[in-house]
Amino acid sequence: MTVVLAALRTGLTLVARHKRLIVPFYLTNLLFGLLITLPLGALLDEFVGGSLVRERLGQTMDYDLLVEFLFKNGKALASLQGLILVVPGVYWLLALFLSGGAMVVYTNDTYRPNLFWGASAEHFAPFARLALWSLPLLALLFSLRFLEPLFQRLIFGSDPYEYVLYWGAWIKMGLGYLGLLLFGIVFDYARLNLVITGDRKARRALWRALVFAARSPGRTFALAFILIATGWLALAIYYPLSTALSAPNWFVVVALFVLQQLYILIRLVLRLTYYSSQLTLYCSLAKGSPSGPR
Repeated sequence: MTVVLAALRTGLTLVARHKRLIVPFYLTNLLFGLLITLPLGALLDEFVGGSLVRERLGQTMDYDLLVEFLFKNGKALASLQGLILVVPGVYWLLALFLSGGAMVVYTNDTYRPNLFWGASAEHFAPFARLALWSLPLLALLFSLRFLEPLFQRLIFGSDPYEYVLYWGAWIKMGLGYLGLLLFGIVFDYARLNLVITGDRKARRALWRALVFAARSPGRTFALAFILIATGWLALAIYYPLSTALSAPNWFVVVALFVLQQLYILIRLVLRLTYYSSQLTLYCSLAKGSPSGPR
């Protein structure tokens, strides 16, 4: 655990030292958020019109209004389906692009705009190939969720009790999230391997990351879990505050916007801290390993 905490301290130091990296990630998040929220906001404004229900939009979430908006406004929402499907994919690709530059900056402990953008462009193609090579691994790890029905049938038969079905559904969902988490860990260390070694072979980097994660499962998982738990804590603080800031006046709307952006900044700092902390952990644990950096 000492190694993990040391990696976190070093990661936070790197993020603070190169805090200008936050700007492109924040602007990317803001841009793609606006691409979704502005069209949906315009549709909602047209749907509500001048009715008195408009006053409730500045208060707590009105789920009846939300359901009515979704089911009574199907044609208008259908026109945005392409946007809703495409924008998240493009956002992920751009985040993948920016991650290469961030990892190079943290690896060299030097920030220059030409270094960041050049490294982002240089590593995008290997990262994209790595994503394609990782698809079978993603399918395999996400399939962990299907272990629960198998064991449930073996232990309780074809007609289990209702409480078994209830808790089994939670276990199945948990296994699905665990599979996604394990995939994210391996994929991140594979990207780091590509950056550190300068190798262009995505499948070789993926194998090295699998070996590294298998050799240090506790430390790699602990680092990921600490930062994810910190994100949950930030959400637990943000949600009641955002709910409390509910009133149809401009002061409250501005305060809520500032609070939302602060929460987004915290999430982005956590993401960059994850990159830098993973780099520190990877270099400290894989040093001298034939499957590690060379």
